[in-house]
Amino acid sequence: MSSVQHPRLPLELLLLICQQTNNRDSLLNLCKTSYAFRVPAQRKLYEDVYLVGCSPRVILYWCRVIRRRPDLAIRVKRVRLVSPTTAEVYPEEADRIFLALTRCVNILWLELPYEAATYHSSWLLGAISRMQCPFRLIVFVGGAQTSLEDIRCMLLQQPRLRILHLQSKYLPLDRHFLRRMSDPVGRDPATVLPYLFAVKTHSPNVEIERHLQRIETDIGDLTPPLARYAASLTVLNIHFNSSREPELQAIFAFNRISQLLPNLLHLALAEKAQAKDDCWYIADDSPALTISRFPRLQTFTLVTSRISQFNATEPDGTAVHVDDAGAMQMLCRATMLVGSKTLRRLIIGIQPNEDLRFPERMFIAAKYPRVSSGVEIRHFCVAKIHPMAVSQFFWT
Repeated sequence: MSSVQHPRLPLELLLLICQQTNNRDSLLNLCKTSYAFRVPAQRKLYEDVYLVGCSPRVILYWCRVIRRRPDLAIRVKRVRLVSPTTAEVYPEEADRIFLALTRCVNILWLELPYEAATYHSSWLLGAISRMQCPFRLIVFVGGAQTSLEDIRCMLLQQPRLRILHLQSKYLPLDRHFLRRMSDPVGRDPATVLPYLFAVKTHSPNVEIERHLQRIETDIGDLTPPLARYAASLTVLNIHFNSSREPELQAIFAFNRISQLLPNLLHLALAEKAQAKDDCWYIADDSPALTISRFPRLQTFTLVTSRISQFNATEPDGTAVHVDDAGAMQMLCRATMLVGSKTLRRLIIGIQPNEDLRFPERMFIAAKYPRVSSGVEIRHFCVAKIHPMAVSQFFWT
């Protein structure tokens, strides 16, 4: 009996089918479904490599695939690699891992988010400090324990880097950062990271000597560091611990920023959730009273963990309690109405502390075009705060 011959789809159509999903499980299932899908699905899978929480054996298997399949190595665009914390990584294994990275010549986005210094990760950090990089990154993410010595060699080889995310509090992006990185090798600081336009750091008071357009940082002295970017800055995200001190509270920071950076397009202020205590306060102003000070603002996000109520939605308005879902949605709508014509989305998030005084919620108001003409304001409430929804750092 002759076998039945099924018609084969062109590779272009198979690629289009695989491009319809970014879910790794779905792509793996496509590989198992049919041999015809294996090549296009593998191409998609290897574009974004996620090696977090994996054993050394899994990571080294990926390294062997990269060595044997140069066609897949050149497909890699993004790598997120975290060293194992439960198994020992030997020096020769670390060298094999980063040798595999050097075969991925088209990496644009590299993340090494080490959260804690461990014996298991020390060899990996040492390997990257000696790595010769054939790739030219657009984005680099370093972990909480990353030092300047760990990343100097690699960053000096990245003239096209646009976005730098350093999670270490002990690696300040002050005005001497570029000089500290370039002086040991005799480089001119002006030639280091010339196209850098976005930085994300836990160290306050960013003063790096570049025309930054996006900054995400912990709160510090808002002046003079931020004032130097008044002409270029379009995205600002600030995280801070709420306090009884007015100058460290969300609405005060909002008012101060409106004076320093009136040309912002995207602004987010996020209070960090704290342990249970009595540090609750009433905001002097609601966002509706100050949003009009930003003539170009397109999105505004306020995530609070300690505000119990906003005093007023307008000069003669009444107080709005954050646990009143209906009133909070009306507050978002009122803020959109009094804001500039450019404002298209507003988010107010309520983040609970240990005492669970108020439930976690995210109130959203946004402008949508009408079928006929003009726009309409829609407002709604969701039960969880989604981190990607409140940040405009990577996606604007």
